[in-house]
Amino acid sequence: AAHSPLWSPDGSQLAYLSPLLHGFEVYDLKTQELQQFGNEWGAAPTWSPDGRSLAAAELMLAGEALVVRLVRIDLEPEAMVDISGDEDMVKDASPAWSPGGGWIAFGRQFLDAERWTPGRQVWLTRPDASEAYGLPSEPEVDRFGFVWRPDGGALAYLASDLSDGLQATPRVSVWVFDFAAGQAVRVAEEGVLPRWLP
Repeated sequence: AAHSPLWSPDGSQLAYLSPLLHGFEVYDLKTQELQQFGNEWGAAPTWSPDGRSLAAAELMLAGEALVVRLVRIDLEPEAMVDISGDEDMVKDASPAWSPGGGWIAFGRQFLDAERWTPGRQVWLTRPDASEAYGLPSEPEVDRFGFVWRPDGGALAYLASDLSDGLQATPRVSVWVFDFAAGQAVRVAEEGVLPRWLP
């Protein structure tokens, strides 16, 4: 069955993981048109604020290695653009589009031996793959579940402590990175699924 439905910002389109193919579909309620996009990674995409594009993680080959890269999917004209930049050996996942549309936050784990970390680190990129940079982080903390504050000035996320390895019951806390202050602050010792009030 179809699952993980996501309404476009204006409510005119619905994206969901497809029961018919490895990927997702976008249904336009006004035109009744259905677009299908293959996606081997299997995670739900995220909408751009203008509803013209989606961002998603995609499983790809880099030489003989499997990697996960971010792609931007434009609906009209239909196109898929790799936005992970020049880095080949990465696992980029959990994209979250900023409210103004100028940035995409995501979790990055380098897969090469020199830069590998147990946890995903917070990275940001422009939707055209330019100006990518990582936020200050600790290698043994996994970060995911990114949610932008409505004004775009802060990013909330979950952090899981991996310093003692994977745990049957992970220690998960909620953090907020304030871009003006340039630092992250833990706001909940235990918590999941952070959301901002309007």
